[in-house]
Amino acid sequence: MPEGSEFEAALARFDAAMKGFETAVARARDTGQRHDHDRRQAESLRHDRARLAEEVERLKARIGTLTAANGEVSTRLDAAMRNIRTILEGDQGHSD
Repeated sequence: MPEGSEFEAALARFDAAMKGFETAVARARDTGQRHDHDRRQAESLRHDRARLAEEVERLKARIGTLTAANGEVSTRLDAAMRNIRTILEGDQGHSD
């Protein structure tokens, strides 16, 4: 094989190897970008989850407060109705 042909063959192999290397680098970069995107997405989901957990806890506390207030109102209404009945029964006894 003439020396020029060997050189050209080596150069062709080198070009093929460089193209393969460039392709591998491009794939690695794309994979890295996908991983970065996935990492950012996961971080965003963790942030949303934490925010929603705080909101749930706040709402649970609010429900507890409203439940306690409801119990207090119910107790007061029952007492008021007993007082009204007592007053009405007393008035009925005096109207005779």
